[in-house]
Amino acid sequence: MSRQLCIGIHDLTPSWKCLLEQIGVWFEEINYQKELFTSYSVIILNRQAEKEHSQQLSAYLQLGGGLLETGDAHTFFSRSSTEYSFRSSLFNTSDHPAFQHIRGVDLHTKVNLHHDQSLFGGLIHITELNGGYAAHFGCEAAALMQNAHYIRKRFFNPSGGNPDELVSAVSKEELSELVIAVLRELHFKQTLPFVCKWHSPRKQAVFSFRIDSDYGTPKSMDNILEQARNYELSLSWFMHVKAHEDWLEHFKDWDDQEIALHGYKHGTSTSYDSVIKNIGEAHNLLLTNGFNSEGYCAPYGIWNKALKEAISEFKFCYSSEFTFVYDGLPLGHAKAGLPLQLPVHPICTGSLRRQQVSEKDMASYFEYVFNNKCSRFKPVSMYHHPMQPGLSAVEHLFKLSRDHDLTNLTFQEYARFWRKRNTTTSKLSFEDDTIHIQSRQLSSNLFLQVSTSHTTFDLVPVSKKEYPLTDSPEFEYSLPYLPSIEEMKHMKKRNLSLLKTTLLDWKNRIRL
Repeated sequence: MSRQLCIGIHDLTPSWKCLLEQIGVWFEEINYQKELFTSYSVIILNRQAEKEHSQQLSAYLQLGGGLLETGDAHTFFSRSSTEYSFRSSLFNTSDHPAFQHIRGVDLHTKVNLHHDQSLFGGLIHITELNGGYAAHFGCEAAALMQNAHYIRKRFFNPSGGNPDELVSAVSKEELSELVIAVLRELHFKQTLPFVCKWHSPRKQAVFSFRIDSDYGTPKSMDNILEQARNYELSLSWFMHVKAHEDWLEHFKDWDDQEIALHGYKHGTSTSYDSVIKNIGEAHNLLLTNGFNSEGYCAPYGIWNKALKEAISEFKFCYSSEFTFVYDGLPLGHAKAGLPLQLPVHPICTGSLRRQQVSEKDMASYFEYVFNNKCSRFKPVSMYHHPMQPGLSAVEHLFKLSRDHDLTNLTFQEYARFWRKRNTTTSKLSFEDDTIHIQSRQLSSNLFLQVSTSHTTFDLVPVSKKEYPLTDSPEFEYSLPYLPSIEEMKHMKKRNLSLLKTTLLDWKNRIRL
């Protein structure tokens, strides 16, 4: 029997559209006029189903289908089997192969926990049900991916001295990874492959590097440029325009680099008028000097209501604020008209210096982060400031990128690739151990990631018409080095030291 490898979702909200686009699966809102079992490999029930639809979904399960019930949908998992409770973080105490690469997830919200607490304290529960397979996911993941609340968090450093930064309260990379892991598991239980769009134009993952130019001098910026060119890397330079206003011509021969926008003044505000003036003034000065910037990142990484309203007035194709999202894959906004978010790892040499970390140990920290991302074939995106110490640690990161042959893209190039990825749809069907592929765009730099286990995968060009499954996939994950649950819990304590840092940061922050 031929089955389409399409994710059907009961209510395709803008936030779910953004999450499913990020994951890269073929998806659509469920058409209940279709034969559900052959049309959908997994169904996401994100709202309680009406009686008529419940009967169709029951029949889908009886045929052996896979169903993911989220939040408070309560159609197949009874209210008596779950309980609501506020959780800041949940941890993985199981050895389930689907989740071995995820130690925990930060949610900071009320969640619906299943009484079987073996997977993330009951956030997730997977079981056979009525002849098929059903998963409980105890929060509205897509809505949390759009949550803009931020707090100060510590990040694990194996050498000691855990750095901290103001970032998104929800750990959106881990939350997205949990959704992917559950979708994979539901496919594998049906002996179906899990297929999604790859996140790089090459088989090698993306390496991008951002410079926030904050008060940088010509010499400090040239030193970074020299190192980048030594490794044939193109970086994205986010300009604090007022600091360089008198010497913007200095950047005119930087044709191999991206010049982007950080603002005229290096400051933040909750005032729409102040924010739009700061962006507009910088944008106009760069244009006058021949730089047409497509990207923006906010000073201090702060995403707030004023910025959300102001940035929609400009035609940026991306922005990058780690108080909205850090680490992981690019993420769209549910609100129309907002640019794509390109996340970075939020710890820089300045964050490490505050913990008295030596320059040698800075390099070790970056290598730890780099290796963890490479163990899962994830994009590596990090940043630096010209006036901060640690250039040798940054150079070490550049060398790692070259040695691993990662795909160097500027943020602008990555955003353009991602836009192309989002607009390319591959219709997939599976029969007789063969995936049949129908793609509208036969691009040479778009791949499909095909998984039949939680440990291996293959990459298949979208231009390929058929792909017979193989017993020897080309790529194999290695387990990242993760902190223990005890170390995680220790890091997440909201003690006086973290509060003091937060207050000092707030006090010293420049206001527009």
